[in-house]
Amino acid sequence: MDIDPRSGGQKSFKKLRRRADLPQTATVETGGGGGHYYFLCPAAPLSKSRSSLLPGIDVKAEGGYVIAPPSLHKSGTRYRWLPGLTPDKKKLAPLPIWLRERLSQPKKSSRAATDGQLILNGQRNNTLTALAGRLRRSGLTPGEIEAARISVNEERCDPPLPESEIQNIARSAEN
Repeated sequence: MDIDPRSGGQKSFKKLRRRADLPQTATVETGGGGGHYYFLCPAAPLSKSRSSLLPGIDVKAEGGYVIAPPSLHKSGTRYRWLPGLTPDKKKLAPLPIWLRERLSQPKKSSRAATDGQLILNGQRNNTLTALAGRLRRSGLTPGEIEAARISVNEERCDPPLPESEIQNIARSAEN
């Protein structure tokens, strides 16, 4: 589990260290004030890393990576193992049940535009921007992207965004 200090991770790291249900396991304090907790791989390994599982908390799965001690952070502070929590002194704990359950929940995303769900007020701009970005990365032309945005806006946004907002999304996606 990777605690990112840029997104509230320092507070999350300190809070997690006080949790009674967080088993002691090999733990690193990052050079930026976050942390890394190392757990045994579950019987069915995680196939994908998860970002923003909780505020400031990412989970690295097979193929994911973290920076290890004694690497130097851009802040000038070194990553370090916490005293007594080095892999040679502390066996890796099993993944806590609450974390395993959280990982088994579907990831919340802005993919509503591709799965037929209604896109509600408060989600419309982000969802259509994410859709435009995905379509751009997949090689669609600006005209094809515009047609998809207009169609999704009209068919799934409740209420649909005004045309001026759709044009702002187009300019943002093109950048």
